[in-house]
Amino acid sequence: MEWQQRDQPLGNPQSRGHPMWLLVPPDFADLMLQRALELAPESELDVAYRDMSTDSVREQDATAWADTLIGDVNDPPR
Repeated sequence: MEWQQRDQPLGNPQSRGHPMWLLVPPDFADLMLQRALELAPESELDVAYRDMSTDSVREQDATAWADTLIGDVNDPPR
């Protein structure tokens, strides 16, 4: 986990202009992640991606579309 302060792009604290990292002990990793997720605001983009991922028809259509592109890789250059 990187220390970060809003007005300091490299992270805070810093060591010679490089961000310092905090290693979370494994016993606390799940707790820290859960708390961070609770505190992080969910964006409209997050909601849209989650909704799209549960739309099985849209997923099937996207897969079919992507599969048609794979054949283009084998086509000779124009």
